Amino acid sequence: MQLNHYKISASQESRSLSKHYLRFAILGIIITLIGFIPTYFRPLTENKEFALIYHLHGLFCASWLILFLVQTALINRNNHKLHMKLGFLGIFIAVGVVITLHRVEFVTATRELQSGVGLGTQTFLGSGLLDPLAIGSLITVAMVLRKKPEIHKRLTLLATIILLWVSWVRLRYYFPPFPGNFDVFGFGFAMLPIPIFWVIEWRAHGKIHPIMFKAGMLVILEQGLQVLAPYAGYNHQVMKLANHVYTSFGGELPNPYPILP
Repeated sequence: MQLNHYKISASQESRSLSKHYLRFAILGIIITLIGFIPTYFRPLTENKEFALIYHLHGLFCASWLILFLVQTALINRNNHKLHMKLGFLGIFIAVGVVITLHRVEFVTATRELQSGVGLGTQTFLGSGLLDPLAIGSLITVAMVLRKKPEIHKRLTLLATIILLWVSWVRLRYYFPPFPGNFDVFGFGFAMLPIPIFWVIEWRAHGKIHPIMFKAGMLVILEQGLQVLAPYAGYNHQVMKLANHVYTSFGGELPNPYPILP
């Protein structure tokens, strides 16, 4: 697969790739609606109370997915002017996504520490710090380079892929439990769109755009490290770091706090 000398006109790329971006945007919304039925929509019908931050986070994430769908549809119809105007709305939504994701995972980590179920501070280190940082960085660079559509759209796509892992991982509730099901759905299926888009680009143009390949590899690495951390031999050091980060943001550790051997 060739990664260099990627010289394809924006119009040619738009025609060949926009339909795939549109399909992914539709899939993302479907996966999110299905995935959150057991953990959000059904509990709402049963009058379960959620902290306000969860509702706000859901609103911002839903807005991002809808905007991503609208933007890809506009490109598919060659309506670039309206696409650029709506792009500024994306900045506001992206800021909301990053801030609320950070706070949701802080609240989640606190609940996990109190109940003794889950990864606790490692939840906050991964989903509450690394994911918002990755999503925010990708979208920031995408907006800075918005006049370079071949880069802009790929970075936006990758940010959306990271955001959707929490939707993919909830699909596990529809299947009998098995060891590692969290990682299979939350990492395996969630990251699968990246190599799929590599194949799509290679089949369409005989090469992969360098940004899609390099940034895609970084996303897979960032997500993979979160998967491997709890099982790695250095988990004690990871846990100590997570504890430090969590308390730095105002969290409190139970006393006594269980430390891994």
